[in-house]
Amino acid sequence: IVYDFDETSSIDLTQIILDRGLSEVEMVKIAEDFFLSLGFDPLPDTFWQRSLFTKPQDRDVVCHASAWDIDSQKQDLRIKMCIEKNEEDFSVVATPWTLMLDKWRMAVFDGILTDEELNDYWWELREKYQGVASPIDRPADAFDPGAKYHIPGNTPYTRYYLARVLQYQFHEALCESMGNEGNLHECSIYANDEAGVRLRNMLSVGQSEPWPDALEKITGQRTLSGKSLLNYYAPLKEWLDEQNEDRVCGW
Repeated sequence: IVYDFDETSSIDLTQIILDRGLSEVEMVKIAEDFFLSLGFDPLPDTFWQRSLFTKPQDRDVVCHASAWDIDSQKQDLRIKMCIEKNEEDFSVVATPWTLMLDKWRMAVFDGILTDEELNDYWWELREKYQGVASPIDRPADAFDPGAKYHIPGNTPYTRYYLARVLQYQFHEALCESMGNEGNLHECSIYANDEAGVRLRNMLSVGQSEPWPDALEKITGQRTLSGKSLLNYYAPLKEWLDEQNEDRVCGW
């Protein structure tokens, strides 16, 4: 969907979605197809019947995306989100954001911030990890973190950060099991039977074993590691180092 061997310019995934006339449900089916190619069971019919994929026209709903296992005994799985036909809703990479959000939360819980410092520290972290600054000066009584649901809802965000680390760790291990010797970012486990079996065997453990045991089943390691993420982006890092040689870079 996203790669054309004859195209060398930047990929506009939003335009591809529009050109192909993909519906919101078809975007979800493309995601399902990846797991089907690895041997996972298809989603039940009730998923497609009962999930909320688009924003209703007759009522207000909370569009914050979430997934629900309503009744595992009856195969009642659902998602709730107001999908839009754009690249952001098709794929989301958010490592700096997930890291800074819980760093801010931990600082609040540790009691190292005064009420007057809460908002300033939020923007300090956003600039440090994301390179993002407020477009205007914020008033002294502003509380911008409250605009993120997980802050007033007191929902931990570290799990999202760890999920990104594990995602790359899983990917590298599965690619190695396939005998991949090329760049990690060019490896695809799509439709690979061995990768599917290894992934399903790990996931099937559930909570029946300690997580290091489950991690070892798929990676051969018992600890989290960010090396796989660095390996994935190593060609980009090398290119950036060349482009930025003799330059002073930073936010």
